[in-house]
Amino acid sequence: MLAPVFRFGPFELDAAAYQLRRDGVAVKLEHRPLELLICLIERRGHLVSRTEIIERLWGRDVFVDVEAGINTAIRKARKALGDETNGPAYLETVVGKGYRFKGAVTVTSATPARSSVAVLPVAGLDADPDTQYLADGITEELIAALGQVLPDEFRVVGRTTMMRYQRSEKPLATIAAEIGAQFLVESSLRCEGDSIRLVTRLIAAAEQTQLWGGTFDGERRKSILACQRQLSEAIANQVHAHVLGPRAESFGKRQGSNPAAYDLYLRGRYRWNQLSAETTRQAIEHFQRATSFDGDYALPWAGLAVCFAAAPVTGDASAGQMLGPARHAVERAQRGGGADLAEVQTAEGFVQFWLEWDFARAEESFRRAAAMDPSDSLAHRMIGVVLGHQGRAEEGSLSSRQACELDPLNAANFALAAQVAFFGRDFSRAMALARKAIAIDPALWVGYLQLAQAAERLDLPEEAFRALDNGAPFCGNNSKMAALRGFLLARAGHPDAARALRQELADRRSQRFCPPYAEALISLGLGEWDRAIEHLQHSIEMRDVHLHFL
Repeated sequence: MLAPVFRFGPFELDAAAYQLRRDGVAVKLEHRPLELLICLIERRGHLVSRTEIIERLWGRDVFVDVEAGINTAIRKARKALGDETNGPAYLETVVGKGYRFKGAVTVTSATPARSSVAVLPVAGLDADPDTQYLADGITEELIAALGQVLPDEFRVVGRTTMMRYQRSEKPLATIAAEIGAQFLVESSLRCEGDSIRLVTRLIAAAEQTQLWGGTFDGERRKSILACQRQLSEAIANQVHAHVLGPRAESFGKRQGSNPAAYDLYLRGRYRWNQLSAETTRQAIEHFQRATSFDGDYALPWAGLAVCFAAAPVTGDASAGQMLGPARHAVERAQRGGGADLAEVQTAEGFVQFWLEWDFARAEESFRRAAAMDPSDSLAHRMIGVVLGHQGRAEEGSLSSRQACELDPLNAANFALAAQVAFFGRDFSRAMALARKAIAIDPALWVGYLQLAQAAERLDLPEEAFRALDNGAPFCGNNSKMAALRGFLLARAGHPDAARALRQELADRRSQRFCPPYAEALISLGLGEWDRAIEHLQHSIEMRDVHLHFL
């Protein structure tokens, strides 16, 4: 399947590159007008109603006035095309109905769309609870390994999306159609004592035919590493006959040499992906134990670095206390030969961005990770976040969109895409993306936070409070939710309630770390400028990561 390029007059619109060009030179056009132009050209010659445009650009169930947004998008698209309102060459207005693209269009092909490989969750075939972590770990490692060794023309569907099919009874053809996969990897795992049997087959989705099948028997503690390497190599070799050779060595770099360390690494990955304060603590313990068995094993060191660097954002840890352990973990990952692994570059970016405040180097690290593994949605997500924090939200939205396309059932991708839209002051789009995140995972508290802050900017205080109420049970008492509530209370004319909440946050400091930024935000809502500046100054002294959000 080839990605289209639409040519009309002196223009060409490359849908894959998401770029409008005139006589081969890129024309600057913001995200929403460009999306509108793609929509109209795809439906060229037909009336596209304003309702259809709203759904395409903002999503369904948008409870804000987007009429002005449509008018603005049309005006900017016309300006980019040099089109006239009266007697337009391209964008025709059908009064009271919508718009129609009227120009002659030639459709050609850009670069071939990448074929997709989807690794279905490994099915555990026995009642042993330890089998599930091992099955999930093998699934994750297959996804990560294939993403880094397959060439750029292959896309490996993201872990979060694939885990939604765990224990699914859907036919394989239906799953392949839903995620747009050309190849499916299906596996089952049975454990009896220390013995394991892993059965895997590679399926061509369109024909529903088995291209390859393999069975591996061995011992969990001694053979699982060899099993993982052989399986990854065999699948990659079958998907693309030329992938092995110079790239095959990366399998060995990924998985180290100590079976006990590898087992603990899989346990840590399994806990980390549950994204709660308690499971993150357990993940750190497993990663640390893995490094005690194999001090040169890069992946658990990278896992530790990400856990430490993200802790001030996800769990109100002290950035000052996290910096040393996070930097040490990254250096050990690199020393262990992991500089060529996408996970290590991502870990480097996390530390540089959240703890060292070096946005330029963080962007470079995340881009290196994305180059090493083009299917890694986390790397693309973080590129978007870093660009958004640098005031490059329009550029960042493209990376955010790519992350969402790579792993379309990963709620965090949509929640962080909402943050990028928020930085670009596109609050309606931020709301739509936040709603999408919540629809995918109703327990993701970040989605509710994004929805609340966007609603506040759109002067929808009731919806903002409702979002905070709905997200409160899932946030683990995170200060960001409380601080935004206090700010909203102050803005809504409830200063006493806002001050009481600020005092509650101050009282937390006797029990655990609470970022001073939280109290600063409530003080800003109250108009108490001197007190707000005092807290912000304290934030600077403490290297509070929340200053990123100013």
